[in-house]
Amino acid sequence: MMRAHRNQLGLFPIALGLLVLAASLAVCIALFGCAGAAQTEPPIVLPASTTPSATFVFCDSSRPDCAGSSAFSLRAMRDVNIAVSWRNVAAGTHTQTLRVFSPDGGLFQAMNAPFRVSRNDGGAAVVTQTLPVTGTWITARHLTGTWKFFVFLDNQPMAAGDLQIGP
Repeated sequence: MMRAHRNQLGLFPIALGLLVLAASLAVCIALFGCAGAAQTEPPIVLPASTTPSATFVFCDSSRPDCAGSSAFSLRAMRDVNIAVSWRNVAAGTHTQTLRVFSPDGGLFQAMNAPFRVSRNDGGAAVVTQTLPVTGTWITARHLTGTWKFFVFLDNQPMAAGDLQIGP
C-alpha cells in the first residue's frame, strides 16, 4: 500500500506543474493574443466623406465682415457669434447643442438650435448662435481666459473649440 501512496504522491508534483503551465499559457493568450491565430479583418471604418463633422468660427457680433478669430478683448466686443459649419450631415431635422464653459471650467451656458438639412444641401449647414458678453456676468466679473466650446449633433459630441477672451 505504501507504494501506491508513493506513486500517487510522485505524480502530484508533475500534475501540479502541468496545471500551472496550462494556466500560465491561458493567461498569456488572453492578455497578448495568440501569434498563430488566424488574422481577423480590420474594423469597418467609414470614409471621412460620410462622417458628420463640425468646425467653429468665432466672430465679434459688431463686425459684419468678420472672418473669424480665436481671441477677443472684453473692451472691444459686444457679443460673440459662434458659427458652426456642418459637413456630411444626413438629410433631415437635427438639433445642435452648444455647451460653453468658462475659464474656471464650469458650465456657463448650454444652447440648443434645431436645423434642417435637405437632400440638396449635400449634408452642409451653418448654425450661428450668439453668446452675449456686454452687460453680462462675463464683463461684470471680468471672466477672462480660455473659454471652451463643445458642439453636439443630436446629443452626440462632435467638436470642441477654444476662444481666448482678454481684458
